[in-house]
Amino acid sequence: MGRIRRHLTYANVVASMAFFLALSGGAYAVAGDPFVAGNGTIAACRQSFTEELIVVPPGTRCPSGDVAIPLNQKGQRGALGPRGPAGHRGVAGVAGANGRAGSTGARGPQGSRGLLGPAGMDGAIGPAGPAGAQGHAGTPGAAGSAGPRGNTGAPGNTGPPGNPGSTGSPGVPGTGAMVAAEAAGGNCANGGARITDGAGNTAFACTGATGAQGATGQTGAQGATGAQGATGAQGATGAQGATGQTGAAGTGATVTTASSTNCPNGGAAITDGLGNTAFACTGATGPQGSAGTGATVTTEAAGTNCANGGAKITDGAGNTAFACTGATGAQGATGQTGATGPQGPQGVNSPVAGGYFYTMNYSGTIATEAAVPLTTAGTTYGDASDPAPTLAADGGVNLTAGIYVVSYSLTADADGSDEEVEAFLSLGGTEIPGSRIASTQSLGEVALNDTSGTMTITVPAGGGELVLHNGDNELDFTPSVPTQNFVTGTINVQKVA
Repeated sequence: MGRIRRHLTYANVVASMAFFLALSGGAYAVAGDPFVAGNGTIAACRQSFTEELIVVPPGTRCPSGDVAIPLNQKGQRGALGPRGPAGHRGVAGVAGANGRAGSTGARGPQGSRGLLGPAGMDGAIGPAGPAGAQGHAGTPGAAGSAGPRGNTGAPGNTGPPGNPGSTGSPGVPGTGAMVAAEAAGGNCANGGARITDGAGNTAFACTGATGAQGATGQTGAQGATGAQGATGAQGATGAQGATGQTGAAGTGATVTTASSTNCPNGGAAITDGLGNTAFACTGATGPQGSAGTGATVTTEAAGTNCANGGAKITDGAGNTAFACTGATGAQGATGQTGATGPQGPQGVNSPVAGGYFYTMNYSGTIATEAAVPLTTAGTTYGDASDPAPTLAADGGVNLTAGIYVVSYSLTADADGSDEEVEAFLSLGGTEIPGSRIASTQSLGEVALNDTSGTMTITVPAGGGELVLHNGDNELDFTPSVPTQNFVTGTINVQKVA
């Protein structure tokens, strides 16, 4: 399927259609082209989200939410409508996958070349018919052998229909022409398309500079539809000509720069192997438009407009479109089990001994850096190989050798207006690095403040005494406010190794 971006310039659209027609065998699509219906129209679908125009085979139903748009090979020139506001440049769509090659049809008899008839009047654009159901793809037929090419005979009298000739082998594919996007730069200031023929000739169909927004003109009156021209009588089928020799490899289409006579603003001349020429001309720069108001994007909740939620896009004229979130896809198949990872580090053992020690409502003064004596042993546990910790006579905690997780806290009223309570731990009379903790609040002398911490320590062989200390501010008990000023200190130890 072909893709046409909505915001391409007139030159890009014409270049794309001319390239499409050239690949179909002439300046216009010929009978038997898979993208041209019997009535001469080209079916296309405009995607609701990207608003790209996709050319599809006749009878193909557009996906849900897309709009079917029939295109004539050459339509009647309509009246010039008002110029709309400049839209935002859309993102480039991904390249579509190559379509499957159709089966090779039987080679029909070669008739005599008829005289060129006068051009008929342009017919009115017919209404869009309903999209037909998607048909099943046919099985490709086998290619027949090529017959020798005979000399072209003089045109004979029209005879009765001849029997179909044998299918010839496919000729060597022509190199055709290739169209690729051209980034903004020296060849195309605003980007565009690069058209390269089989001989390596290159031309550019450039996007014109965006003109400023012009004032909206009045809508012209709708012109009357012209009368449908009468269909000419079907000519009689010519006599079966002799089988011609296998043709040489097709030359494809060539692309050259169009003259100013054919394209006043520049463009490309595309000539097929039969000498038919079409022009992809650069359109004239549009009138200066007024400044656009831009578009706004807001979140759209799940509901009627977007079943799964999405985004609401409103342009300056109040027109609204929705970019909806798709439904959640089906659960993918379970992937293969990955290889076994490396061995992790040795985990910490569960506690084998421990206990909880504290003091409450301590009465007295605790100087700076002095020990906070713990007075009570709570629950303790251990066994013969890992004895439970014990409360020391001076208020510390006796520990055997091993690794411990220690949680400790201090709640008190500190002297001074800064109300900072600080604490730290010592083991065997030496301060444990990294154990100092502090908390500050400026609420007056009778306000309690607390600080707490957790760390892992190693007790060396022979064991040691773990002691909780006050920090830089003196702590005291004020008898006049017994419910406020008291000291509470705690140590909770768990031996893990």
